[in-house]
Amino acid sequence: MTYSLIVIVLYFLPFVVVGQQQKPKAEIISKSEVPYRVLEAVSEDFPKAEVKDYVRIPQDMYDLDWGDDVVFKTRGPAPDLYRVKLKGKYSKRDLIYNEEGKLLWSDQKDKYHELPLAVNQAIAQEYGSGVIFKNKHFVNPNSEIPEYYKVKVRSDNYDTHVVWVEPNGNIFKSYTYD
Repeated sequence: MTYSLIVIVLYFLPFVVVGQQQKPKAEIISKSEVPYRVLEAVSEDFPKAEVKDYVRIPQDMYDLDWGDDVVFKTRGPAPDLYRVKLKGKYSKRDLIYNEEGKLLWSDQKDKYHELPLAVNQAIAQEYGSGVIFKNKHFVNPNSEIPEYYKVKVRSDNYDTHVVWVEPNGNIFKSYTYD
């Protein structure tokens, strides 16, 4: 009986090991490991910014994991991407560049970010006297909607509304939770 059990375990062991391939992981890297074109683009795009981290994102990872969070899609073999995290006194910005230094995606979180007038007007029209308590600014040149704001609004009845709105005031997505 013991011998049969050992044979069965040894027979199926390779299938278990093959099925448990490791997922690729993003890794924090030093500035010297970042492609020159990425460094050049960051310094041109954000000359006064302080860099918090550089992160290499393997192509296998963004093909598997990112889905709707990152709107751009790749076709065929793609290079690694580079995430650059910037920090400021009142804001944080995550940027994603390709190896050639092209900005693919940007996520800006501001504590005190002034929204465009059209965005404020759209929120006021839709949610009345609700209070905006959080907003993020997204830029993705490769998307159908290249720039938008994600705004959280608390209404008088304490419902929270999450609203996606373009700079021109067009609300294209929203949901509400208690």
